[in-house]
Amino acid sequence: MKNSFKVSLLVFLVATSLLMSQTPVAKSSTAIYLRADGSVYPQDAPIFSEDNVTYILTANITESIIVERDNIVIDGFGHTVRGFAGGVGLNLTERHNVIVQNITVKLFQHGLYLLRSANITVSDSVISNNTYGIWFSLSSSNLVSNNLVTNNSYGFVLILFSNLNTIVRNIISGNIYGIRLDYISEQNTINGNTIKGNHGGALFILSSNNYIYHNNFINNVAQVQVSGEFQNIWDDGYPSGGNHWGDHIPIDVLSGPFQNETGSDGIADVPFMIDVNNVDRYPIVAPWSPTAITAKVWIKPDVLNLGVKQGWVAVYVGFISDHSVGRINVSETMVNGTLSAEPSLAVISDYDGDGKSDLAIRFNRTLVKEYIRSKGLTTGDIVFKVSGYLFDRTPFVGYCAIKIRMCGDVNTDGVVDLKDVLVVKVAFGSYPAHPHWNDVADENEDGQIDLKDIYIVASNYGQTYA
Repeated sequence: MKNSFKVSLLVFLVATSLLMSQTPVAKSSTAIYLRADGSVYPQDAPIFSEDNVTYILTANITESIIVERDNIVIDGFGHTVRGFAGGVGLNLTERHNVIVQNITVKLFQHGLYLLRSANITVSDSVISNNTYGIWFSLSSSNLVSNNLVTNNSYGFVLILFSNLNTIVRNIISGNIYGIRLDYISEQNTINGNTIKGNHGGALFILSSNNYIYHNNFINNVAQVQVSGEFQNIWDDGYPSGGNHWGDHIPIDVLSGPFQNETGSDGIADVPFMIDVNNVDRYPIVAPWSPTAITAKVWIKPDVLNLGVKQGWVAVYVGFISDHSVGRINVSETMVNGTLSAEPSLAVISDYDGDGKSDLAIRFNRTLVKEYIRSKGLTTGDIVFKVSGYLFDRTPFVGYCAIKIRMCGDVNTDGVVDLKDVLVVKVAFGSYPAHPHWNDVADENEDGQIDLKDIYIVASNYGQTYA
């Protein structure tokens, strides 16, 4: 009887998938099209592209966007695509290698619609007040990260063999169901999300072998529901751990893979039981947050003359790991939690010659000096903590030291004397490409060593640090 049911179910699923695969996408006279040839229709639609690769919204839109081109980037630039409780916001049917970012999609039946789509990335966006926030059908190997998915009937729906998708570091809140996996959708990874305040946090129907870990399930009426005897994986092993469950008893006095050793370890001593086939063996006591990436950081100038009144301090960030510096959100990058970067001046290149890309971020020099002086410092070294986030909310942090000196103390020995005059004299008349160039002798940092630099040293002659 059970085998007969499985055969009938399989026939039904295959028939359904074949029927869906032959269902044409409805054309709309009011939709905006990104055509396969790269053009935008209608031509006066508020979407701009100068290379037929990156498409930027220049205003809010109250129509559907139908994407017919692969290998492109759709950047909402903070704008909204708004519907009227029906239709599709972004139709990505049969698309490949499309990035959607920085956009708000709201008030559609389907916010984003993926059918037979692959390698789609949706990031840094708001998906709200739709019937289905993001719909996957027969779609695999897609990435959804760092979005706010809120107040939809269903935040995510993965249905009909939608496999190998990754849903990571999203906030999924206020939906009827946060995530629904249905009809043999397997080997999907759901991790690092905050799933809170939904009627149902996650719903699994006829789907198994999905990986769900490092999520925060908080204040959902039903945290998780699994239908039938389908098994999923709810932790990342020990000591990495599983998920944080807001309604789980947070007792943590034991440790070890079997939680039978003395001492706490951040893992609850008792597993979280969803049902007999679905168990989080290592529930996390505290809400999960990502581990910071260690960054390699250095600064130019590495000796800061407090007397120079303009310009920038450049901070260079590189990753030893495989993470990309291109994913750094420069607007959130700070020095010592106080000084903010200038996002428009960030440039990627291999600055240290190690074969890996680095990111140069500039900070206003006047503000850096004011910060240093606010600490009562006029000489010596100060440690800068450079921290921020990638666009998927992974934090990074790195440290470096910068030496502080007063005007005229070229050799940073604490006194302005003949030794400093001699350093400037030797480099006099030079510039950066000159064989005698010495950047520490360029007192006013104008790219040439001349009488102005001699004057600065001479006018501070005899000065010592307090």
